[in-house]
Amino acid sequence: SAQDAARAAVVPNVCDVPPTADEPTRTLFVCGSAAAWLGARRRQCAAHGVAVVPMPAALFAACYDDNCCEMWVEGIGSLLVAGRDVMASIGDAARPEVSPGELVSRLARAVRRLLEQQSLSRLCVEGGATAAALLRELGWTRLTVSQPCAPGVGALRPLGRAAPVLFIKPGSY
Repeated sequence: SAQDAARAAVVPNVCDVPPTADEPTRTLFVCGSAAAWLGARRRQCAAHGVAVVPMPAALFAACYDDNCCEMWVEGIGSLLVAGRDVMASIGDAARPEVSPGELVSRLARAVRRLLEQQSLSRLCVEGGATAAALLRELGWTRLTVSQPCAPGVGALRPLGRAAPVLFIKPGSY
């Protein structure tokens, strides 16, 4: 299917990890990598049917807008509930008022809120700083290797959890 092709294009072998028996097959791609975004990640996802939901411009402001973040999370969640795979990203952070690290932290916070509301089969994270911020935000300090994966992409599970399988691609090279 188009969604399977998108998964393979963004993170190889994602489709090779079966969901758990009770979980729907849903994937959230998280991109905190400016290099990947500039390298046409949005266009690549859209071409393969993966819904792309970049961070709202209001979250680039110095003053954090909790309501804006919640509406962003709800939008991503509604697409996942509808059975879509989704790419959440920082996007085009033109002239942000906060540091890149703060933008990644805001992205991680949104993903945590989403995971508190929904279960996912796969969580694919692009960017090493993004993965580190997300693991801190989720409090996942111990991971187990899920299976061999493509070179440069780790497939992990949080210890004691069946899902989601966490795929990490550190950096966009």
